[in-house]
Amino acid sequence: MKTKILLLIMFLLLLWAITFGYQLEKELILSAKGIDQLKIDCEAGFLKIKGVENLEKIKVKATIVVRGIKESRVQSFIDKHIRLSLSKKSSKAVLISEINDSFFSFFRRREALINLLIEVPAHLYLDINDGS
Repeated sequence: MKTKILLLIMFLLLLWAITFGYQLEKELILSAKGIDQLKIDCEAGFLKIKGVENLEKIKVKATIVVRGIKESRVQSFIDKHIRLSLSKKSSKAVLISEINDSFFSFFRRREALINLLIEVPAHLYLDINDGS
């Protein structure tokens, strides 16, 4: 009986790790001085953008969610397969949020996504490519 209970607990813990996964939050900030446009290229995950009057920075709160791998491998996975950057190119800010999905296969239950909450100066033009 104890063995069955132990196996059930181990199964539930494994199911929890696969279902809920691991999260890592990152914040990106860029001065909006001299910027008139924000170009966003993003993939899986939600995207919420809020224009704020008199804001002088572009603020990105990114939540990286990874499911289906061991906790000890999460940071390595993020380093190898996640690209998250905010940079200035001329008068344009560029936000890139990508996941290299060559890591995933049909037979393995792995998933990653990046949820983005963005605050921008209200006057900025937006150019959004949302791949999800």
